[in-house]
Amino acid sequence: RLSRWHTDDHSLGSYCYNKVGTKIDHFHELRKPLQDKLWFIGEHTHPTLSSYAHGAFQTGIQAATEVQRSLRGHSVIAEDSEEYRY
Repeated sequence: RLSRWHTDDHSLGSYCYNKVGTKIDHFHELRKPLQDKLWFIGEHTHPTLSSYAHGAFQTGIQAATEVQRSLRGHSVIAEDSEEYRY
């Protein structure tokens, strides 16, 4: 099937890119859940796969794991853990 997302009025075929000077910590800051109730995911939040669908997939899997932990009453993975940092 042919994609026509470049004609979408809201995206116009856009994708994220890293500005010069972007640090890995910026991606981790974007991914931090708010009060264990709202998670941000997507390719723009992955430090090494930004602009790739696989980055969106991996952040979705990670957020799903964090949501499950939160619903079970466990703390969400600490941001400095290896799991959080990919």
